[in-house]
Amino acid sequence: MWKIIKKPGSLSGEDITQGQFKFKSKIIIGHVRLASCGDTIHENTHPFNLENWVFAHNGTLNKFKNLLLGKWEPQGDTDSEYAFCYLFAKLKTNSSDIKDIIENGARDIKKFGIFNFILSDGKTLYAYGHDSLYYVQRKSPFGFAALQEDREKVHLSSIKAPDEKAVIVTTEPLTSNENWIQISGLEIFRNGNLMK
Repeated sequence: MWKIIKKPGSLSGEDITQGQFKFKSKIIIGHVRLASCGDTIHENTHPFNLENWVFAHNGTLNKFKNLLLGKWEPQGDTDSEYAFCYLFAKLKTNSSDIKDIIENGARDIKKFGIFNFILSDGKTLYAYGHDSLYYVQRKSPFGFAALQEDREKVHLSSIKAPDEKAVIVTTEPLTSNENWIQISGLEIFRNGNLMK
């Protein structure tokens, strides 16, 4: 079951040391939105959630809202939520392989603009890179992560258990000393591993 925390305001005003932000999970999806489509309201704030699926998108899609959604209609007015409803309708009404459904749906949507996204059912993370999506894998032995912007180092061994594994997916590399790999098309992750 997902715990969804979303607010339409600025991230700079959030105190992430509060209890609501202190949790552990196999999959965490975070999104900082640059409102290129739709008003800055709760309904337009990522991530979007339908049943057990959660979705966040980076990019702008233009003039594509003529695709059929089925019975799943957006609550807000963003291109992102519309795209999610389209993919979700495909997932719910198609008996094909999930990977094929997501790839074919993404191919339909990316004709209308930039479509980088992450999607999860709580067990598996699907990451689709159109023009700017990267991942890094972390596992023991943990070293340090040198943050791009702050020139600060985080010693991962002090916050990670020796048996932990993690995959981080972002729109641009967050650290300068790790091997970030650009995602082109669909990549699938489960339990800190890239699935083949």
